[in-house]
Amino acid sequence: MTATARKILNDCRYAHELLELEENERKFKLLWIACSSLLRAVGHALYKVDCRDNNILKTAVETWWNNIKEHKIDHAIFFEFVERERNNVLKEYEIGFFSGEVDVLVQGAGEQFTLAETAFCPMSYGAYEGEDCRDVANMAIEWWDIQLNEIDRLLP
Repeated sequence: MTATARKILNDCRYAHELLELEENERKFKLLWIACSSLLRAVGHALYKVDCRDNNILKTAVETWWNNIKEHKIDHAIFFEFVERERNNVLKEYEIGFFSGEVDVLVQGAGEQFTLAETAFCPMSYGAYEGEDCRDVANMAIEWWDIQLNEIDRLLP
């Protein structure tokens, strides 16, 4: 019943997989834009496409969404990342992670080395500030998977 949303979620998984492998900063940025946009598109497609001709699914999605809004703190990954990053990227073209080479000093050994520009890209704001953006995107993918399964369980 949530077929279109799941197709988009699968594309999110693929974009995330490519992000994990990408070393070029410009390509990484474009993959990030794709991934963060697709993460938000899951919900839009769920309601606007999957529910279009299915009133039973529409009712289940509306019940689910009302519950999500009532318990925002339990769904911070959506409100603090999925929605916020998509809005930042698409409405302001602000990318929510730091990138570039990072100098690392190994304590005790006195050794210093430089991480590649996409080896660690921490989020630059919000509830997930300091966490690698790929880890946060993966949490959002897992969250959507759980949510779509929950919606399917609400159906008769």
